[in-house]
Amino acid sequence: MKKTIEELNLLDDFLFQEVLSDEEHGEFAAKLLLSAIMGYQIREVTVHTQKVISSGDTAGHGIRLAVYMEDKPEGGNEKAVIYDMEVQKNTYDLPGRSRYYQALMDFKMLKTNEPYKKLKNLWIIIIMPQDIFKQDCMCYMFENRCLEDNELALGDGARRLFLYCGGKDSNRKELGEILRYMEDSRAENTVNEKIRELHKVVDKIKHKQEVRVRYMKAIEYEYMMREEGRKEVREEAQKEVREVREEAQKELQKAREEGIRTVIRMSQRLKATYEQTLESLKEESDLTDKEVKEYMEKYWS
Repeated sequence: MKKTIEELNLLDDFLFQEVLSDEEHGEFAAKLLLSAIMGYQIREVTVHTQKVISSGDTAGHGIRLAVYMEDKPEGGNEKAVIYDMEVQKNTYDLPGRSRYYQALMDFKMLKTNEPYKKLKNLWIIIIMPQDIFKQDCMCYMFENRCLEDNELALGDGARRLFLYCGGKDSNRKELGEILRYMEDSRAENTVNEKIRELHKVVDKIKHKQEVRVRYMKAIEYEYMMREEGRKEVREEAQKEVREVREEAQKELQKAREEGIRTVIRMSQRLKATYEQTLESLKEESDLTDKEVKEYMEKYWS
């Protein structure tokens, strides 16, 4: 059964999108989450939700980014940093998906003839309820490094961070508390002041009438798409059954005709007359008189 809006957690994509896209509170929530994840205070971010990046090819596979944020350091001496933050309950092939996300985001970052040094630093952050790496860690950070010398980083500015809500890390207590709140966003899990402030925002968003309407529409759309999918599956299954039956009928007809041909050829070897063979087929088969004559004309030689 679908959750009510009151039962939604920040790990649910709909609520995550609504909170971070809220005009009044979205930037506050984004900075709070990002600061906890990065371990330092994020000053300013530009937040875009549901950002779509195409592959540039009509046959290619585009992506929809949940929350795309850009942090522009003051003074202009440091590179701008892009954060793609995703909540993912569907953990199927997340490493492969994150690689594809990074490739498309890099592809869209540079204009024609711009030097590679213009590439912004990129963090892809995926928050998940399952431990896909099975190490019971809270944070799994990946960057390109030399296999022969693990201390040697490539320094390309790209990192992928997988956060497991149930993981353990004694050095990241605040992050652990926030991740647990994201997985179960009830008031009893607001264990520190920052989470209490975040919960107030979440509660306000849940009680906004326009958000409730959007959620109902989202449920209706999902139900409609599911039913449409079921209809397509049924139609495809029926089509496959028809094709199997037609093929079986063809094979049966082929085998039947081969059997009749064999009977006619055997009759000829036994020196039976045309009339004797004709009468034998009429008596021993379920063929009509017309069909018997057609087969005799076809195979008697």
